[in-house]
Amino acid sequence: MSHALLGLMAAILLSGCTESVHPQPPVRMFDGTQDGTQFEIRVPPRWNRTLLVYNQGGGGPGPTPVTSPVPEPLGQAFLSRGYAIASTGYRLSGFTPESGVTTDKHLIDLFSKAVGTPYRILSLGVSYGGLVASLLAESDPRVSGALSLCGPVAGGPVNFSSFMDAAFAADQLLGGGNSLDLVAMSSSSERSSRAQSNLDAATRLLNQASSTAAGRARLGLVAALAEIPPWYGRFEPTTSQPEPGAAVHAYFEGLIDSGWLFQGGPDLGQGSNGMPVGNAGVDYRVLLRASGRWPEIQSAYAASSLSLEGDLNTLNSGRRIHADPATSLAFAVQSSLYKAELRAPIVAIADDGDSRVSVANLTSFPLLAQENGWNSANDFLPLYVTWAGHCNFTEAEVLTGLDQLVNRLNVGHWGVHSPEVLNQYGKTMNTDGTFDGGGPPRSTSFGTPQCVCVFSRVTGQVNN
Repeated sequence: MSHALLGLMAAILLSGCTESVHPQPPVRMFDGTQDGTQFEIRVPPRWNRTLLVYNQGGGGPGPTPVTSPVPEPLGQAFLSRGYAIASTGYRLSGFTPESGVTTDKHLIDLFSKAVGTPYRILSLGVSYGGLVASLLAESDPRVSGALSLCGPVAGGPVNFSSFMDAAFAADQLLGGGNSLDLVAMSSSSERSSRAQSNLDAATRLLNQASSTAAGRARLGLVAALAEIPPWYGRFEPTTSQPEPGAAVHAYFEGLIDSGWLFQGGPDLGQGSNGMPVGNAGVDYRVLLRASGRWPEIQSAYAASSLSLEGDLNTLNSGRRIHADPATSLAFAVQSSLYKAELRAPIVAIADDGDSRVSVANLTSFPLLAQENGWNSANDFLPLYVTWAGHCNFTEAEVLTGLDQLVNRLNVGHWGVHSPEVLNQYGKTMNTDGTFDGGGPPRSTSFGTPQCVCVFSRVTGQVNN
């Protein structure tokens, strides 16, 4: 019998057959309440034995919403890759990352009882949650590493000190030294109310300032002290220098957007009345020079009727805010990563033009680590995305960061992570959507930061 005839017979026999389709097992879901807040667990049918512990944003004054699951389409991308996801809210309001860490540890216990012990646990978080995720990886030996997305990894003291400097400068130069209340408040409810009053007053001051050359020069100075970038806009690339007018708008919007600037210090939760940060002894002339933006601010002042030296003298002679030593120490211990050598590797991703959590968090971290006597090169990988806005990442950028972390754990060192290699890798994922489903699609945009700036408090060696 010829091969052609055999082929024809096989085709006839198979033509009446259909492949049976078996439905895919559903994702297993668990939810409920633990530690006074809600939790959610999702386990894919083909679990790869790795658990991702997800931490949402938060840390502001007033109550924190209940659990916010991983935003879509990123959640489905994790599940399709075999990762289980556990997420929870925060038991306490305010900037209390240590309470988030405790809740995460209990969530891991709950997962192990309900589902089984994971082979590997990774923590990830967005914004404030990025710091919580990093602290969890450093404090729980069950957690192998962390992925921080737009998180304040430089720690609470450095971030809030820079916010203090900007708010103090805004009050002194734009409000006559008596428009903003920057001292600590006795309760979370009072803090929330006062924060709103400060924001309203700051909005008026900044609106007035943006209408004149003198005011715009002062806006630039205020923004420089907090390392607020000259780009703003959720979907604005930072691949070129902005127009002067756009920069002024960026300063204004960035200052308002960063509500922490005008809270009167971070809300440390229940039972904390002292001021954790202050500016006693700070020389604002030194801080401005340390910011790397002295020439830019000098040019803005030259175009106005103001004296930069005069304004710096005003700042240096203003009434200072003193930190409470006990509160300050507790804040540093509870919200800083660089007290000792990192126990687990961390990948941190930041938008180059993020006005809420500055890129200076990532560039300052190695200096802070060095001050504490260790080299972070093999444990901390900073990655930069050349876009403005807070947490403006694509799904591919987040997945690329996660794969870098997993590879580091598998082989013991960081792989090639140049922007060109990372962007090419991101293209292989065939997705161009943002990780939270908002905004227009775009390609993976890893790059080098436009300004390799560090927090002035770090380079200026001013710590109180």
